Amino acid sequence: MTNKAITGCTMGTLQAFLALLWLSSLGVLGVCIWLFADELVYTGMRTEFGLGWFYTPVQLLISSSVFGVIAGIIGLIGAVRGNKMLIIIFTSVLFVVTVLSFVGGGLSWHYRDEVRRNDFSDYVEDSLIGALAGDKLDNRPVELQAAVRRLQERFLCCGLTFSDNWVDACADETCRNIDSDICNPYLPCRSKLDEIVIRYLLYVAAVGFAHGSLQCLGLLFMLYLLRNLGRGKKKEQEAEMEKMQAQ
Repeated sequence: MTNKAITGCTMGTLQAFLALLWLSSLGVLGVCIWLFADELVYTGMRTEFGLGWFYTPVQLLISSSVFGVIAGIIGLIGAVRGNKMLIIIFTSVLFVVTVLSFVGGGLSWHYRDEVRRNDFSDYVEDSLIGALAGDKLDNRPVELQAAVRRLQERFLCCGLTFSDNWVDACADETCRNIDSDICNPYLPCRSKLDEIVIRYLLYVAAVGFAHGSLQCLGLLFMLYLLRNLGRGKKKEQEAEMEKMQAQ
């Protein structure tokens, strides 16, 4: 009865959803890989700056996409074999995928909103101050100094929160216009980092909510399918009992 319950239009709908699940999960995974590999993000969102939290929602979406691919395989096997247990496992994993996607999207939106409001809970400002640890960049680890210089060279900025994060900003060629005889340091890099966070976290939030919404629709369909399978099994048992009574 279970095999008969997943036939025709229902099977076609399930296969279409599984195809969408795989494609969307691979798409989300591709976006996450792009965020890790993108030169703009890689230069600005450095763990040396204390901005590792930027990647937390991205990592959640990576987990969501990987679980989505695995769930698709389980769902396909369960549908072909008519195995209700595998379909239940698939539905459970799909629920996890949905939660991870929405949490990743929601966390991205929260971080972005906090940075845009620029109030007491400004994640970027707090992270950069933590990276400086109340000292000049000249006295901080070499890895941090190298990351800041790459940032300054890429975005034409100077220092993390202020140009005087350096003992002598004018002595650093990446901190000022070397074609000018007058020392006029660039603006702090903090504003550039705000722009990167606001822009790219919007991308992450959009991907997370879109992926989660698709999985949510699939989850509702699977609950409907499981309900039909349960009814089918109940009717099968009733038919067997009637047959036994007739004998």
